[in-house]
Amino acid sequence: MRLLPRRLWSQARARLRGRLPVWYSPSFRLPLTGLESRVGMEPRRADFVSFWLRDCGAIRTSDLRSPRPISFEDLDRVHGLELLESLGRPEALARIYA
Repeated sequence: MRLLPRRLWSQARARLRGRLPVWYSPSFRLPLTGLESRVGMEPRRADFVSFWLRDCGAIRTSDLRSPRPISFEDLDRVHGLELLESLGRPEALARIYA
């Protein structure tokens, strides 16, 4: 389903192409089996979004950027130690991804 008229859609794609970096990595896929059937969340949603953006012409494959891993020390510069340590607990991850 297209939300914009064809002419506006074409103009938007032309203006965004090459200017819209999208950060994507297969590691963004949640490693949780059966999640969709239990809570209605699709673990592969990052995959689907990146595929759709390429297929509809909003971005080119070259617009996809791969993040580099960040060290715990760098994360600690902007996030509290309590938050970082909580990321190993299922209930904390459920709040983030639900």
